[in-house]
Amino acid sequence: MKIVRFFVALCLLTGFFAGASARAQELTLKELPDPQSKLLNQYEVNKPYVLKLEYTDPDGDKIDKAQFVEERPTVLNHDYKGIEGDVTKGATVKWEINGFEKGGHEGYFLIKNKTGKSVRYPAKDKGNYTFAVTSLTDLWLKTILGILVCLVAIPFLFYLVARSVNKQGNPSSAARLGLMLGIIGAAAVFLVNFFGVYDYMVLGLGAIAAVALLVIVMTRR
Repeated sequence: MKIVRFFVALCLLTGFFAGASARAQELTLKELPDPQSKLLNQYEVNKPYVLKLEYTDPDGDKIDKAQFVEERPTVLNHDYKGIEGDVTKGATVKWEINGFEKGGHEGYFLIKNKTGKSVRYPAKDKGNYTFAVTSLTDLWLKTILGILVCLVAIPFLFYLVARSVNKQGNPSSAARLGLMLGIIGAAAVFLVNFFGVYDYMVLGLGAIAAVALLVIVMTRR
């Protein structure tokens, strides 16, 4: 019986290590750790971009094809333009895009090597890579309109509600609180609209400007 148990355990261990070895040989395709190389969720219309992903093939086989496949709004296949590094350790694959058309986009990256193995990003069970392409002029106009609404409509409505609920309250306090809410709303509009368009420094400056306005309003008598 001991011999039987020994062989059963040996078979189980052999199967485990064989499975682990097979998994280790799988191709991988993922985003680069560098924040500057991350895929964006928003791009500017008709502007050239370089999209990058990290590709790993433990066997070191040559790439047969590497494409960025757009499925929406138009079906397009973008072939890769170059690869840097050792694929066995993780190489950077680049796709050069001369310009995206305006609107919502959806697609995925696909790399296939000479042996027929392939890898997709995002994985099929995670759907497609989605992003928006907008005109910077249109985006600024929408942002300015949103900020004006926040700075005018929100304080005015809050003031009316506060005065109707508490007629004996201080009108200036109600107006000040309404303006503070409007500033917070305006900052949110700016950050949401330009997240992925501008870098973190520009977004941070916008947030700092909003905090400065809040401090001014709070300390004003």
